[in-house]
Amino acid sequence: MAVFVNRGIFGGGIYSTRAARFLKELGRSSRTMVEFGIAPRHGGDSVLVGGRLEFRPSTPDPFLPTSFAEAFHPTGNSLGYMVQVAHLLGADPIYVLGFTLQPRGAYFFGREHPFGDRPPNYVEPTLAFLRWYDSQHPGRVRLLPGFAGPVYDVLRTEDHDAYRERLACSRPQPEGAGSAS
Repeated sequence: MAVFVNRGIFGGGIYSTRAARFLKELGRSSRTMVEFGIAPRHGGDSVLVGGRLEFRPSTPDPFLPTSFAEAFHPTGNSLGYMVQVAHLLGADPIYVLGFTLQPRGAYFFGREHPFGDRPPNYVEPTLAFLRWYDSQHPGRVRLLPGFAGPVYDVLRTEDHDAYRERLACSRPQPEGAGSAS
């Protein structure tokens, strides 16, 4: 099992390198740790939102790292980071399940949005990165059907039957299966 951790953004959380010792203690064998960093955002604009001024950081032009030693593009959402991880690992196609980029949607930990009444500022930068990525690598990232949200307007949705067929072909066949008797 490989564990991908950001070397700075999460402080002491379970996805940070500070948790590496803890991760090794949980299992009987040590885990392969792959650290990655995220490029900083510089500058930005103050925007009036709902009668109050909010700072929106700027996002650099899209780019892809060529190794895990280079900083990742700061997409602002785990979907963007995992596309970069999958790209570096050579995955093609890259299948995405459960990402919608739908603000105010349900989360795995409950129905409450973690930002409360503030709109999230990760949606547009992530969509912009995904638009760029798809222009560079058309159709490489594919969404699985069953969800809806802004990301479904940007990336291709895999046909459910084609996906099932691809899964069936990739599974090891039992000995003797498919042979004529």
